[in-house]
Amino acid sequence: MKIIILNLKKLFFPLYLPIKNYQIFLITIFGNNLKLTLQDFKIRFQVAKLLSYGDRYRMYQPIPFKEFDDITPARSRACDMRWKEMSKYLPENMEGITVLDLGAAEGYFGLQCAKRGAKVTAIEFFPGKSRLIRLLAKKFKLDSFSVITDDISNVDLIPLGSFDYIFYLNIHQHIYKRSPDRADKKLYEISKICKKTIFFETRPVQFSDAVASLRPENPQPFQDIETTLKYVQDGTTFDQAEELFYNGYDSEPDNCESIPDEYDNIYRLFILKRSGELLSE
Repeated sequence: MKIIILNLKKLFFPLYLPIKNYQIFLITIFGNNLKLTLQDFKIRFQVAKLLSYGDRYRMYQPIPFKEFDDITPARSRACDMRWKEMSKYLPENMEGITVLDLGAAEGYFGLQCAKRGAKVTAIEFFPGKSRLIRLLAKKFKLDSFSVITDDISNVDLIPLGSFDYIFYLNIHQHIYKRSPDRADKKLYEISKICKKTIFFETRPVQFSDAVASLRPENPQPFQDIETTLKYVQDGTTFDQAEELFYNGYDSEPDNCESIPDEYDNIYRLFILKRSGELLSE
């Protein structure tokens, strides 16, 4: 009986979200009274599904194309503000430039680079978000945009080849929490494949005793941003760092007091390079 119930749930789940969240689906798909193409419908239907999810699966990145300006993410992660600061360090014309977006979510940053002409590889573990990225890449004919659906922890980055720029935003502490060894390996792999610049974001994290006990010599490497930054720089050999400030968050932790008063960031965003390379492009 249990097997039958599980199979029935699997059979009818595609209808469950639209029925339960019919208002979200109606507003997202038909809110602008658009003359939808089949591709537009697929994109908007996928967005509506993401807006209906909870927790880590919620949509938090906007779609960086004017055709979808009416769509508001389920939660804000200040993507536009972060992009404004990071894009200052990227060429306007990115033809011939390679980009790797680790933990791409809905693909906002990779798509912005692809719009400038970059060849982009995005890795995202949740199939619903990967599907959205692929639909957008197809609609806007971004033929040099590829998506890998997998947990970053499971992906060997070195065979992917080298990249000029890597986005590694608010991911590393989550990998570390599950396996410090895998987190170290990701830093090593990034050091081997990144040619120019890493955009790195994290926040101070107090790990549980169980996690802390895995590295008794350094039990809390994410407790303050200075310790975290040193750990990441040692792991990647990218020893030059500049913090990029942007306003976008409330509830600032006590150990972020170095952030200027006009900024309300929980997360800390850095541009990392190796010695001898200028931070400003």
